[in-house]
Amino acid sequence: AVVSTQSTGDSAKQIEAEKKKTQKRGEKMNVKMTEFRKELDLERELNSQLQENQAALRAQLSKLETGLKQKEELHEREKQSLQEQIQDLMFHIQSKEAIENSPYKGEIVDGQLQTASPSPSSSSSSRADQTPKKRGHKKKK
Repeated sequence: AVVSTQSTGDSAKQIEAEKKKTQKRGEKMNVKMTEFRKELDLERELNSQLQENQAALRAQLSKLETGLKQKEELHEREKQSLQEQIQDLMFHIQSKEAIENSPYKGEIVDGQLQTASPSPSSSSSSRADQTPKKRGHKKKK
């Protein structure tokens, strides 16, 4: 009976030791679980902030792209306008050179222009049928 009491006492001590080990392991696991929860909460917060930043950056990018598109369209309109002005200037220069080299330069510069007289069958009194008047424009030097 002494042996069985002793073995019962030893097994109670073993059970108590196992219980303490298990409690310590449980406490360690609870500490780790608490750390993991904190880390998870931090990760979720960071993820949320990153998503907000991404949305803000996308909105900013969209705004910049719209502004860039508007500037490109304005640039293209200005470019076309300048091209038209260049064409007008080239026409003016070519016309001026043609007048300079024309045998009728004096008549063109002095503004003398003669047209055929209106036909008698025409009874219209439109401006196109009237004889043009001499203009007083002179070439500036």
